[in-house]
Amino acid sequence: MARGSCSLIHWLRVKWHFSLLHLVRTLQSVSSTARQLLSRGCKSMARSRVVELIGKFCPCLCPLRDNEIFRACESPNSVENVRAILRRDPRAVHALRSDDNTTPLHLAVILQDVDLVRMFISHKADVTSKDQEGQTPLHVAALSGNADITSMIVDASTNLQQHIDDKTVKGYSAIYLACWRGHLEVAQLLHSKGAKLNQTDNEGRTMISRARDWNQIRVLEWLEQEVLVS
Repeated sequence: MARGSCSLIHWLRVKWHFSLLHLVRTLQSVSSTARQLLSRGCKSMARSRVVELIGKFCPCLCPLRDNEIFRACESPNSVENVRAILRRDPRAVHALRSDDNTTPLHLAVILQDVDLVRMFISHKADVTSKDQEGQTPLHVAALSGNADITSMIVDASTNLQQHIDDKTVKGYSAIYLACWRGHLEVAQLLHSKGAKLNQTDNEGRTMISRARDWNQIRVLEWLEQEVLVS
């Protein structure tokens, strides 16, 4: 490990009385939080800077993402750069990042880049592919509240009824996440395509209870009305 890395870790341990285990867990948490913030609408630049700093001092926590298509997605001329890569190697659309199993389509949805999403779908990207948290691109779109991208992914799904209620490792479906985060338009869209409302997560929590906890009034009113009707 580089001298600067060792000095940083030593200083942190002395300053805050961290054990090495606590330090590692903290950095892992920061890395995970950065990814979650981006998926919920935070700027790419902020997230990239956080991950870059973590990777600089502890490369084991943030492996280098050396597949160029992921770098291209976040580049200034992303559409042109990605198009050039796919022209040279169409299989790149199915690439997986080694640290989180994210696909290029996942990343395009996280970035809320409609042009990239459209391009990857046109190149037969797998819209049901799951990352290490069990999230498909549809989960990410629902979480971000982007109705246009959600609609694009739904329309591209050849086995929609088989996958529309796919759950993450924590038991969250796409419509569950949309309701939890207050994205009524996305929730209504997914429900109109067959997503079920009577779902629970791994903790046994329903969409209504999550919406109530987060004070998602419009979603809560809609859910309660739909339950009464059904």
